Amino acid sequence: MNSHRLYRPAPCGLLRAASSPAGSAPSAWPDLVGDPDPGGWRAWLQHVWQGPTAAAIRTASRSLARRVEAICAGEPVPVKDMRRAVVSVVRYVLRETSRPTPFGLFAGVADVEFTAAADVGWGGRHRVRVRADAEWLNEVITGLEQCAPLLERLPVTISTLRQPHGGWLTVPSGSGRVEIRRTPAVRAAEAATRTPMVFADMAACLAAQFPGVAAATINAMLTELVRQRFLVSALRAPGTAPDPLGHLLAQLQRVNAAEIAAVSETVAELRVVQAMLADGIRAPGDHGDRHGDQCRAREEDWDGRRVGLEPKMRLLATAGRSPVVTDLRLDCRVQLPEVVAEDMAEAASVLMRLTAQPGGHAAWREYHAAFLDRYGTGTLVALPELVDPGAGLGYPGGYPGAVLPEPEPGVEAENRPAGRDAGLLALVHRAIIDQAGEIVLNEETVAALGADIGQVRIPPHTELSARVHATSPAALDRGDYTLTVSPARAVGTMTGRFTSAGSPLAEVFAQVPTTVAGAVPAQVSAPMIYPHADNIARTDLFLPHIISLGEHRPPPASGEQAASKRPVLLDVEDLAVTADFDQLYLVSRRLDRVVEPHVFHALRLDKQPPTLARFLIAMARGRAARYTEFDWGTAAELPYLPRVRYGRCVLSPARWRLTIDDVPAHGADWAAFDTAFRRWRRRWRTPAAVELHEDDRALRLDLTEPAHAAILRDRLDRAGHVVLVEAPDPAGDRWLDGHAHQVVVPMLSTRPPVPCPLERHRPVPVTNTAGQLPGASDTRWLSAKLYAPPGLHSRILAEHLPVLLDDLSEPDLNQPDGQAGHSGPGGRAEDGLGTASAVWWLRYRDATDPDHLRIRVRTTGPRHYGTCAAAVGAWAARLREHGMVRRLILDTYDPEVGRYGHGPALEAAERVFVTDSTAVGAQLALPPGAAAPAALAAAGFTAITAAFTGSTAAGMQWLIEHPTAPPDTPPDRAVRAEAIALATGARDLPDANVLVPLWDARHAAITAYRDRLPPGFDVDEVLASLLHMHHIRVTGPHRPAEYQALHLARAAALTWRARKERQ
Repeated sequence: MNSHRLYRPAPCGLLRAASSPAGSAPSAWPDLVGDPDPGGWRAWLQHVWQGPTAAAIRTASRSLARRVEAICAGEPVPVKDMRRAVVSVVRYVLRETSRPTPFGLFAGVADVEFTAAADVGWGGRHRVRVRADAEWLNEVITGLEQCAPLLERLPVTISTLRQPHGGWLTVPSGSGRVEIRRTPAVRAAEAATRTPMVFADMAACLAAQFPGVAAATINAMLTELVRQRFLVSALRAPGTAPDPLGHLLAQLQRVNAAEIAAVSETVAELRVVQAMLADGIRAPGDHGDRHGDQCRAREEDWDGRRVGLEPKMRLLATAGRSPVVTDLRLDCRVQLPEVVAEDMAEAASVLMRLTAQPGGHAAWREYHAAFLDRYGTGTLVALPELVDPGAGLGYPGGYPGAVLPEPEPGVEAENRPAGRDAGLLALVHRAIIDQAGEIVLNEETVAALGADIGQVRIPPHTELSARVHATSPAALDRGDYTLTVSPARAVGTMTGRFTSAGSPLAEVFAQVPTTVAGAVPAQVSAPMIYPHADNIARTDLFLPHIISLGEHRPPPASGEQAASKRPVLLDVEDLAVTADFDQLYLVSRRLDRVVEPHVFHALRLDKQPPTLARFLIAMARGRAARYTEFDWGTAAELPYLPRVRYGRCVLSPARWRLTIDDVPAHGADWAAFDTAFRRWRRRWRTPAAVELHEDDRALRLDLTEPAHAAILRDRLDRAGHVVLVEAPDPAGDRWLDGHAHQVVVPMLSTRPPVPCPLERHRPVPVTNTAGQLPGASDTRWLSAKLYAPPGLHSRILAEHLPVLLDDLSEPDLNQPDGQAGHSGPGGRAEDGLGTASAVWWLRYRDATDPDHLRIRVRTTGPRHYGTCAAAVGAWAARLREHGMVRRLILDTYDPEVGRYGHGPALEAAERVFVTDSTAVGAQLALPPGAAAPAALAAAGFTAITAAFTGSTAAGMQWLIEHPTAPPDTPPDRAVRAEAIALATGARDLPDANVLVPLWDARHAAITAYRDRLPPGFDVDEVLASLLHMHHIRVTGPHRPAEYQALHLARAAALTWRARKERQ
């Protein structure tokens, strides 16, 4: 296997293909550019309105079908409406022969196997699967829930999507939220329905708790909770129930709903609808049968049957574009050579290596940083607390209701691999100058353009689709083919909706790899924001663990699967989040395992799922490299981009960008537009056959055909620009009888999963109330943020902080809460924490907060806090008068208990912070040239390591055994020699009379802290954190400088060991 191969293909896949071949498109098109021609339009419609085309359009849009049939029948139709209908039919006809995305009868799916040789057969007996539309069914259920006699019989459960905010409770409602007061009665309803409870029983329970409230009032409140989806009734099928209409009827039967006069007729009609949907020719062995939907032979057969079904369904509910959803299973046998799958895996790997965002999404990078700043590493925060926008972090920037800001547009560009944009622009210019038409990548160019992928976390699984270009199955066997590839988010994104439990693809899904060793892959199931999207989101249950959000999942009835076969439900309140410096992790506290949520549909996560579902799904990959289509970076807005190819795989087809400025304005006559458009095509050498891309939709056009050009112009007038992509040669589809298609294959990571963070370190549970608020009775540290340019930080710390320390050591400042203080050398605090003058500090920087110093002052109570705050404020005011600071903020202090421990361990750690701050402050006050900062930092590393490990020998060995990334710039030889001399004791510390006692005090504090560190902490991580914080004090948050200092410390350790071995 290629050493750079990041993914391997699954042994099977899915074919998505247009039901009609390209050769079936009409040879003549209507005139859409001249004067209105109703007669010509009618004649064209009459020509195409027959057979599969008419059946497919009727299935997709009954309203358009009625309009077309009226036109064909000669009924009077306004010219404007007639033209609109003709344009729609033109688009549908183009879609029928050129777009493989499954939709109604236009395109369907078939299984794909990878074998030694190609074997392909296209039949004519495609099978239709039908089911009730989700939006139609939602309206039916909503109406049933409004029937009081029925509702009182139904089990209901509280929504897991609810979120408390003070005295209010909210749940998602469409694109917004709805809220109610969280009264005692509402709280009681919440508590009673954490597991399903019959509505009438719950009402009786509340009546007993609130005897003074009328039964009618209680019922009205509970009914409103059902209406607003705070309570979810048993009528609503969970997202993994394959037959929601069947589920509805089963629940109605369970409560004997047919006995209730108000709904008996509806129940009967629903049974008729179910029977009509199930009536037809059963297809033996078809995996679609498990849906309770029926597969039928031939699209035309179903087209006739739906004529009687849809009006009956419309009497029950009017919602939805069509009350019936139709999918097509193709009569097709596809076996492809295994080398095709291997080429696809190579392409997936190259796309990942070329990612423009190796550090993940900007919003998740910032959210991760905010989590570390608020809670620290090694903590465990309950999920509901974390996403609480009031007391917690809320959601990442850009999410609905987020309190964190959305990342600025330029943030993504700042995180691209160095030189990537410039390298791509150079390749584009060279291809244009050479008129090459394509950029051919090789291993050298991929390595130059991509990130250091060995240092990057990648998604554990993805999908890749490929348009296979080959003239015959024999050509495939010879390797005479090319692939045009396109990535998808994860396994199941393009395949999950069409995959059945027990099928080969389902077996792939069930064994989906994880990022973290031993993690639990869990399927997220939730109702979508817009009910019609549930048609796509609903899939079978593929994973043994499930996170159910906002659903009603009743306990299994007797006779159902054995308990060992039932999915394990992971409750929202059981989930929590922890973090290390690499990423965030979702954890099940009950299972004591990391959980990696997953969905098996292609819906956009930022548009359709509830916000909590989006958050959970995105979290596991938030800091992983982004797997996207080929990202052109700053070149993306160029009017022309050449094809990009790697081996036999086209990673990005040639692309043209036409804007409204390139042609006459909207309203100009066709001749003027046509002349300008032809000129533009000649200039940019745009071929006649292109695909018009609109979001994720593509339509094949022939730009020499006026009707197609008119379609393009309509889109250009609406959007202001259009993207045209080179269309594949139809000859390349001959291996599949000329059908446009995509072969979709799951891609599984070849990397081993990363170690589980729960095994390295037991996270410490924390809550949103753990932080020490300014001036609160239990606050032990004043936390001040002093905003100043980073270039002034060292001067403030060396020259001005001692003044504050002296002020804080004044006896009158130490008396208010009964504590007397004393100062250390030069007014600096000593290492004890019993004094009010103990101070420690950090330099700080992150993407959302400007550079500042964080200064912590030990306080003994609220009055003393106020006195210290006044001293800090007066000191900052003097600095501001000197033009050194902008502002001062007194903030909440959040101890990093997950990183350093809590209780006695935390107090001992804070003593280390005080002594290290004191020592570094004295170092910063050294005269220029006394010691190179990097050399002194390296000596500090060896001293801290020796103190923590218990001896110089153990400390040096630890540094040798824990190498870090090599520095970007090798240290100067003189600095290296100085660092080795200081770290090994061959040279005394500068100003030793001052520094040695301070380093000794730090040594004692570190030793004491190590003794108090509780079991379960990863001591290597703790030591690495102490070293990191030391460097932040010495220099600031600058990783390259830190790596250089660590490199010098390790060099000193190697030198020390070599000398000892020679002795």
